[in-house]
Amino acid sequence: MKLPMSRNSRVLARLRTITPGFYRESVVKNAVYLQASNIVMSVMGFVFWTLAAREFPKSEVGIATVILTSASLISSIGVLGLDSSLVRFLPTSEEPQEHFAATLSLTLAASLVAGVGYLALAPTLSHQLRLLADDWTHAIGFLGFTSTIVACAVLQSTFIAKRRALMVIISNSLFSVLKICILPLLIALGTFGIVMAGWGALLVSLVFGAVAVRKLFGLRFQLTRHFSALRRVRAYASSLFAGGMISSIVVAAIPIIVLDRLGAAAAADYYIVLSLATILHILASTTGQSLLAEGSHSQRLLHSTFRRASIHIFSILVPLALIYILFGHYLLLIFGQSYAAQGTGLLRILAAASPLVALNYLGNTLANIRRMNKLFVAISSFNALLIILFSFLLVGQGLDGLGLAWLMAQAATVMAYAVVFRRELGAFVHGDDAASHTTT
Repeated sequence: MKLPMSRNSRVLARLRTITPGFYRESVVKNAVYLQASNIVMSVMGFVFWTLAAREFPKSEVGIATVILTSASLISSIGVLGLDSSLVRFLPTSEEPQEHFAATLSLTLAASLVAGVGYLALAPTLSHQLRLLADDWTHAIGFLGFTSTIVACAVLQSTFIAKRRALMVIISNSLFSVLKICILPLLIALGTFGIVMAGWGALLVSLVFGAVAVRKLFGLRFQLTRHFSALRRVRAYASSLFAGGMISSIVVAAIPIIVLDRLGAAAAADYYIVLSLATILHILASTTGQSLLAEGSHSQRLLHSTFRRASIHIFSILVPLALIYILFGHYLLLIFGQSYAAQGTGLLRILAAASPLVALNYLGNTLANIRRMNKLFVAISSFNALLIILFSFLLVGQGLDGLGLAWLMAQAATVMAYAVVFRRELGAFVHGDDAASHTTT
């Protein structure tokens, strides 16, 4: 005789039927792969920076973090928004090889030009960055590092566009493990030992990615002088480039402000805290990438897909943010007592702001899916302006002041997106695909 199920048993049975289906959804599955990839990078990055913090003087760690964020800025300029354009347009491209090769060639050329310009300006930005321009080996290493970042970004966007995000996990895991293994061998190089460890590992990841795209998709890692395949993505890429460059300027500007106003030791504190906080941001950014790829194939189910993506983000993000707020001090103690003493307040503020950051990532993704290029650029500019303005006003309060600047800017940006999409908020909350997609 079949016994009646208890209420708890019925709930558990219902969860078992819902959960597998939920995680088989393409947008969620690829988001999980991307999040797993970035979590691996973040955990390994945690190990890497713990090792660096213990083996290198704090001042050398601080300068290295500014160089790394500067390289991130140059690579963001170099990709010209074309990495995300691959995610948006490669799935439907009639000339995938030409599209891939043109993207790779143009982004590498742009990154070299941007890198040379940055090297010329570096001593002006901060006297502690003079080491980049004064030694030609450092300059070449910096340019090689930024070019490698750009090439890897193009390869990873190709994996995402083709819905093979699992390859991103493998590539990033390879990079993360190798840089930890290389770092102890380069301690004698000081600041540039930290940078070179990352570059060496990234080169191996680049070779792996180039072989993988050839084997999986038949795309050859080659350069070209013909860019006609990129004509239809020009307007879309231009808006992404503008928005991405604005965001990257903020990412690079704040460490320079900290280095110049608070010193190299404070720059190290800031970067370590930001690295931990970035784990929270990864949940939103990777789900946004998956949502962009999904929306590029079809917008018919956008509201329900958006709702599933949001549930996935916040079900993980909120508990993690609470852990940071309650136990962040103990996480920072792993790096050293001084990091915990100086950075705990900033980490708690950034954790409290993380749900706002997630909402803004979702807003950015929706604007890109809808090709609302001017809106994306305008709100990115608004967000960047507020962050830099508030940072200048509050840097006198130390790292906590910079955290408050970030929190206020993210809150204001969420309100701006809420106004723009006010007519669709109910449809997104309930996943109603029958609702109008009209925005004002």
